Amino acid sequence: MATYKDPKIKLITSIKERVAYKVLNSIELVYPKEQKVSFLDVLENRHSTREFAPMSISDLGGFLYLSCRTRSSERGELGLVYEKRNYPSAGALHSIDVIVSDNFSRNWYIYNSRQHTLDEISVADREELQEFKESCFNILGNDKAGYLIWYVCDFERLACKYEFPETLAFRESGGLSAIQSLVSEYLNMSFCTLGANGSQYATCLSEQSKLLGVGTAIVGGKC
Repeated sequence: MATYKDPKIKLITSIKERVAYKVLNSIELVYPKEQKVSFLDVLENRHSTREFAPMSISDLGGFLYLSCRTRSSERGELGLVYEKRNYPSAGALHSIDVIVSDNFSRNWYIYNSRQHTLDEISVADREELQEFKESCFNILGNDKAGYLIWYVCDFERLACKYEFPETLAFRESGGLSAIQSLVSEYLNMSFCTLGANGSQYATCLSEQSKLLGVGTAIVGGKC
């Protein structure tokens, strides 16, 4: 059985900027419309769904805006950039990027949480990533509509402040997934967290930093 040591804040913190993906083009996303539903109704009605209807980019934009946009950011006295989003993160580093791909497309995107755009990224092995995506959708049925949500941690950024940071990455992805589950219910969408992490495929996204796949989910329209 794998064992993990408790994370510790380093006495000397190094500076690690965010990994820079190779962006091919960007899609501007719209902002969500306010829904007339109470938080209690969202909480009590939330449930995982295994059936997905097609969903527009506009709807996806509202989902991402409410769940993981950057509300504010600042550079601290140690040189690290700290952010505020709608979910907690160790040290306010927010080292997890949300990678997105439509089941019926071969393109891969990163959600730009500061600009509220979907940035199409160049990948090293499109076939290998397609295999990974198909394996995720096969968990529920490969013919499903919807978008794969892939939580990918910039491990070196997290490790610049913490020793033994592995569990922090998984705790953050769990928190983000929980928030996205609630947001999907609020926006009348279908959402299902998957068991796949995709760590062995993360090197296809960038070779400039150590990336760690720490979770997946599927989001789509309600049937």
